[in-house]
Formats: sequence, C-alpha cells, structure tokens
Amino acid sequence: MTRILKLATYLDTQNGRSLQEAADHFGKTKRSIQRDIQRIELDYQGLKVEHLWGEDFQQRCRCVAGSKLSAKVKKRDVLAIWSMSLAAQVLCSHGMQDDAAAILSVQALLMENAPHAERAEIKKRLAILAGGEKVANADRKAVAMQGVVTKLRLAMIHGRGIKLHMKDQAVAEGAVTAIRHGVEMNVTLKGARGSLVIPICLITEVSGVDDLLHTDYMLAA
Repeated sequence: MTRILKLATYLDTQNGRSLQEAADHFGKTKRSIQRDIQRIELDYQGLKVEHLWGEDFQQRCRCVAGSKLSAKVKKRDVLAIWSMSLAAQVLCSHGMQDDAAAILSVQALLMENAPHAERAEIKKRLAILAGGEKVANADRKAVAMQGVVTKLRLAMIHGRGIKLHMKDQAVAEGAVTAIRHGVEMNVTLKGARGSLVIPICLITEVSGVDDLLHTDYMLAA
C-alpha cells in the first residue's frame, strides 16, 4: 500500500482527522500532509476528500470512497466468489465434474449464509462480471462417473480399503495411495498382490465409503 493509500485509510473515519493529527501519526509536516491529500483525488478516481470543521474550529479531512459496497459486503468476497465460478467452469471444461460441483457447493453455502440484502448486492456485482468476463473452452467428456473421484479421495483421507467395480465387470480391492492427473486421470490401488494403476474413466462404482458420504468427512472417525 502506498503512502497515499495509507493516508486515505487513516482519514476514513466518521469525523475525519485534522492536519496536525495526520502529521503526528505519519511523522511529517502539515504541509506534506496537505500535498498528499491533494494527490488522493488526483491519483485515485474512486476516492474523494471532504473538508469539515470540528468543534474545536480546526479543519478536519475525511476520505470517502465514491463507489463503496455496503459496509458488510467486501470487494474481496465478491472477487473470491467470482473466481470460484471461473474455476468451476474451467474444471468442467476438463471433464472434472466432481471438482466443479465441490467448488460450486461451497460457493452456494457462502451465498446462502449471507443476509438477503448482502446476497442481492453480491449477485448484482457477479452479474456485471459474468457479462464482461468469459472462459473460452470446449467441454470435454467427464474423466470419471459422478461421485467416483470424491469416493476415492475419501478413501485416501481415511486409509479405507475399498472395492473398485469396472466397466468390464472386473473388481479390484485395496487402499488408494495416489490419484494422478494427466492425459488420463488414474488411481493407484495397493492390494494384496501389489500396486495397480487404474484409469479412473474405467471405474463405475467405488464400494466401502458410503458411510463417509453422510458425515462431515473431515471429522469422521
């Protein structure tokens, strides 16, 4: 943050600050503070300085934003929620539907927990971004059937032995030791006969972790 923005932040109070208060705070002369105040509106279009008179008849300066969101809605929150939308679009375009769904569920939870007025304001800002920023990509076939990757990850987190059911009716048993992303997403399963590397696109079902899907898996025993 530059010294000008630091000064603007310092002046962003209900009653403003006097030149002397600002000079003492930053260890500068009053004249130097005056020059920096003049630069606030010149260098930062969204900021303006109001000149007030205090009860002690001293001039006070207050910095206000010309395009503020409501006090409880932070710009960084709007941008973070929008970034989640973009991430989900990119993941979908790479066939990673489970990952996209996970991000969108967190995004939905954030929006759901916001008060109605804040949620409406966030949606308004998101609509502006959606109208001006697009992700150019071509949809790819899903790398796995829905839910398969999530179950593999749950098994790996908990060290749970599982069964993998394949499209050719084969069944593999063991513990998940790795999930790898690349040209072809695959899982490494360590079983009684050693390790197997299995393309995730061949898996139709994962048995052995259904109980974890109904709990908060980060807290499950």
